Amino acid sequence: MKFAIFFLITLSLVLIYNTESKKEIPGGYPVNRFNCTYECGHGKRIQIMCNNLCKQLGGSWGYCYWNTCYCEYLPAEVPQKKSIGIISCGASMVGVPDTEQE
Repeated sequence: MKFAIFFLITLSLVLIYNTESKKEIPGGYPVNRFNCTYECGHGKRIQIMCNNLCKQLGGSWGYCYWNTCYCEYLPAEVPQKKSIGIISCGASMVGVPDTEQE
């Protein structure tokens, strides 16, 4: 009986933890004036450029996800897409520095 109660309490705690840890972080894929996302690839330089782009737009952090820059905590007033399709008119990151910025 004690084992069953212990098991139920443990299971409840695990379920609560999983629910809390999966809360969605606000953000999105920033778009330019033509509603195109910013393409990116692999490599440290490209990751830094995505991060810098997101910081320039007011986000807290950015990274390359599915070959497109994704920004976390991007302000709601910044044009963005919450999801992307297979076909996109991706834009380059011209003018975004490729060195880490403070």
